[in-house]
Amino acid sequence: MSEQIEHQGVVTEIGATGVVVKIMQTAACSACGARSSCIASESSEKFIEAQPLTEMQIGDEVQVRVARKLGFKAVLLAFVLPFLLLFGTVALLSLLTELNDGMIGTIALCTLLPYYLLVRLFRGKIEKQFVFYAEKK
Repeated sequence: MSEQIEHQGVVTEIGATGVVVKIMQTAACSACGARSSCIASESSEKFIEAQPLTEMQIGDEVQVRVARKLGFKAVLLAFVLPFLLLFGTVALLSLLTELNDGMIGTIALCTLLPYYLLVRLFRGKIEKQFVFYAEKK
């Protein structure tokens, strides 16, 4: 398994902190092993801010890369941990209380609010861990 998740794109903007790359969905996404966890496979185009490894111009075709472990970390933060929190809350409340299922479901959904507020609060720190790199093809 490759250590990198890669997508081809075109530089659309050059800024002080990096370049913005437009990634188009291709048929290769359907064969990619990371397609289920990759946000680039959900729609026809995405814009990603990346750090250039070489000098770039607007319109350059580039390869955008991110470490595969960061893809797994994103899935963990966005899907796995919230699911475990939701499922764990339902299981605990079902075993320890006599509440009806509707109330248990409502309480379980409410436990997601503090989780996503914490994710939002630490967004800057989380974003610093997810760095994309762009390299000319």
